[in-house]
Parts: sequence; C-alpha cells; structure tokens
Amino acid sequence: MVTVLQSEEAVNSKLHNVENLNLPQTWQRQIAQIIHDNRMLYEPRMETATSYKELRGRLEGHGYTNLPSSVASMLHMQGYSKAPMADTSSCKIRKTMIRKKG
Repeated sequence: MVTVLQSEEAVNSKLHNVENLNLPQTWQRQIAQIIHDNRMLYEPRMETATSYKELRGRLEGHGYTNLPSSVASMLHMQGYSKAPMADTSSCKIRKTMIRKKG
C-alpha cells in the first residue's frame, strides 16, 4: 500500500496517471516515484474502503495474496495530519458482482 487518501466516491480501478488525482505536488511526486521504483513488482490500483480490514478482504476476494497483516504505507509525509482529497472523477469504476464465500 502506497498511501491513504480521501475520496468522495467509491473507486476500484487501476491508477493510470497520478496527475489526474490533483494532489499537492509533493504528494504527487513521491507517489509517482514509489510507483516507478516498484513498477516491476506491483500494479498501481485505487480501492476505497472504510478500514484496512475491509480493504484486505476485498483484495483477497480479487485473488491477491501475501497481503501485510497491518497497515504499512510506503509514503510517510511529515507535517500532514490529514491526507489530501483525491480527484477520482477520471478513474474508471469497475462494477463487480458480490460473491459469497463458502
């Protein structure tokens, strides 16, 4: 997980361009650098959730494995008490059917 951002919309999509989120330049540059540094290991995605437990459950449902058991974001910004609001209007929302396990 790169970081936690605020959003007014529910999002579940690939992240194609960090600039479309209209974040402060410092956040934008650092997120883009983390994505670039890890481009061979991870696919950048955006997913909304009310808690890390909910996010982890959704990712497991999508087939992701080896998820960390606790929140450990790669971006640590000093001096920010609240994450900025991300403009997610350019993100494509992929609608899926809810499935029950077992």
